[in-house]
Amino acid sequence: MPIPKSAGAAIDETRQAWRDFVELFAVEGRLASLSLVRLIVFALLGGILLIISWLLLCVSLVDALHTAYAWEWKYVIAALAGSHLFAACLMLFSLRKIASRFFFPSTLAEIRPISRYRTTGTGTKGY
Repeated sequence: MPIPKSAGAAIDETRQAWRDFVELFAVEGRLASLSLVRLIVFALLGGILLIISWLLLCVSLVDALHTAYAWEWKYVIAALAGSHLFAACLMLFSLRKIASRFFFPSTLAEIRPISRYRTTGTGTKGY
C-alpha cells in the first residue's frame, strides 16, 4: 500500500477502508443468517425423518410380535407402550441428575486436578 501524499488522501483511504469493512461485515452477516436458516431446516427435516422411521420400526415390531407369538393387538401395544414409558422414566431421571449440576456449584479445585494449584516458592499459584 503506497504512502498517501496528503492528509486528504489519507482520510479518503480510511473512509474507503471503513466502507469495505462495513460491506464485508454485511455480506458475511447475510451469509451467516442464510447458513443458520439452512441448518435449522435440515435439522427439522432430519428430526421428522427420524420420528417417522422410529414409528415405522415400532409398527413393524408390533406386527412381528403379533404374528410370531399370536398375542392380541392390545397386549402387544401395551407392552410397547410400557417399554417406552420405562425408557422415558430413565431419561427423566438422568435429566434430573444433569439439571442439578447447573449454576456452577463446583469450584475450580473440584474440577481440575489439585496438583495444578500447588503454590510455588513465590507465593503465587503455579500452573
